[in-house]
Amino acid sequence: MFCSIYKNVAVVMILFDISKHTSFQDAVGDWLEEVKRAGLYHPIILLVGHQHDKRPIRSVTTSEAQDFAGQLDISFQIVNALNSGFS
Repeated sequence: MFCSIYKNVAVVMILFDISKHTSFQDAVGDWLEEVKRAGLYHPIILLVGHQHDKRPIRSVTTSEAQDFAGQLDISFQIVNALNSGFS
């Protein structure tokens, strides 16, 4: 089923919290399924881990997320809004 919210989408960003493993396991899988169901024509998919400033309570390792992204042939990046200059 095609939802009009996805019309002309070229890039999909899937964000997860690196301090909560369930956001990586469950939410990422759910959103990837949603992208498939939307029937988009070869969208660029970016997997983005956020909350990098919470490094001491990190639950998802960089290598785990990189390996997952590599298996799916999608891009992966870690971001930290705390020090990005955004408010």
